Amino acid sequence: MYYFDHAASTKLYPEVVEVLSKSFELDYPNPAAKHAAGKACAKKIENARQEILKGLGLSGEGQFEIIFTSSATESNNQVIRSIEDGIVYLAGDHPSVTKVIDGGEGLRSIDEIVDAVNDTTKLVCISLVNSQSGQLFDVESITQKVKEKNKSCLVHVDATQGFGKVPFTLKNSKIDFVSFGAHKMGGPRGIAGLIYRSSLSEKLKRYLRGGGHEKGLRASTPATSLILALAKACELSFADLDKNMARVSELKEEIKTKLASFHNNISYPFEERNTSPYILCVQFAGIASDVLMRHLEMKQIMISSSTACSAKIKGKNPLFVGLGIDEKYHKNILRISLGKSTTKEEVDAMLDGFKQVIDEIGFLIK
Repeated sequence: MYYFDHAASTKLYPEVVEVLSKSFELDYPNPAAKHAAGKACAKKIENARQEILKGLGLSGEGQFEIIFTSSATESNNQVIRSIEDGIVYLAGDHPSVTKVIDGGEGLRSIDEIVDAVNDTTKLVCISLVNSQSGQLFDVESITQKVKEKNKSCLVHVDATQGFGKVPFTLKNSKIDFVSFGAHKMGGPRGIAGLIYRSSLSEKLKRYLRGGGHEKGLRASTPATSLILALAKACELSFADLDKNMARVSELKEEIKTKLASFHNNISYPFEERNTSPYILCVQFAGIASDVLMRHLEMKQIMISSSTACSAKIKGKNPLFVGLGIDEKYHKNILRISLGKSTTKEEVDAMLDGFKQVIDEIGFLIK
């Protein structure tokens, strides 16, 4: 299989699999228990929190805290539902942001976002990397501009597609909330994080109620093994970030160059902007992306047309509308996403298969 849907979910680091295996065997005590075995698990969880914050340029300042959640979707929901109204966001962002906001305004660009901020704005939601277009945003600069217009306005960054993949730090940051998930960066599904400014803990509403887990902000027995796996994925991703970016950037450039040479109808709607090396949004005018994907699957090549959470939408796609893609091209969009494990050999095989598919079904292209 040649897998190019890493933005949906990516392969686990071997070291993460090892951590999971060992922890599943040993860390079965409940970390909320008061006996020594429970306390030992709780200590491992606290160490994991600190290691993740350290990887973001923080070391013992106490400015930020982390609670562990089940997914970045849950993290996004907790922030947005805690504020409820007066929210400004990008209409082309992930559904876990755009479909949660009732009392807000979805806009098309960062400039529009900043312009829309006024005295009544309570929260601005932005992504570090857009999950469909791959656009990479200078979230710290955007936050600075937002705070200059309204110093009490909070800023939430959905960092899921960029966490551990592109440069990101919270050192000297004015950002208030950050969500991220493990399974986009070499960790397991079912575990994620919400980083928040310590002074804002009272702003966060408790939606899972019961015991006083996760600093009283989320009831449910902490998943010790998954948390340790997330921390390991963060450690490995932060350590190799620059090297991985450089290597994947070369692979992406090869894909762009060769794909465009296969057919005149192939273009890249967002590549004139700053984009992540891990995501390439492709527009293939004249042929439905579903047709291309099915033929590529026959050659064991796995790519997608949109984010997995938007994949079931037929026809007009609200996410594409938000990104400014003309509706007549909504059925012609592909997303090729690479991972840290993607090899040159896999890229070559994908390109060979893509060329064969174009040769085979080229008569369908209008």
